[in-house]
Amino acid sequence: FRDDDLAFMQVFALRPALWRYLPGPEPTAELVAAYHEARMQAQSLNQSGDWHFAIEQRDSGCIIGTARLSIQSREHNNGSVAVSLDSDTWRQGLG
Repeated sequence: FRDDDLAFMQVFALRPALWRYLPGPEPTAELVAAYHEARMQAQSLNQSGDWHFAIEQRDSGCIIGTARLSIQSREHNNGSVAVSLDSDTWRQGLG
């Protein structure tokens, strides 16, 4: 994540198509900004177990989504991947 990603995150993260089936409250601009700030801080601390990535469009460099890699158990080689893409990029073979 970079500082200038927030404006792009505000565009797609607030669209109901992205969040309507996710648990938790309806996102607000403030929640998106707090998520972005937390990701910026976490990546600078290099915390292990949960990695968050910004997904950028190659041509424009604009953020079009986020991805998370979580390791639940190193002993059992168990983890999960979550991807959220801007609904404008759906049906383009990106997911």
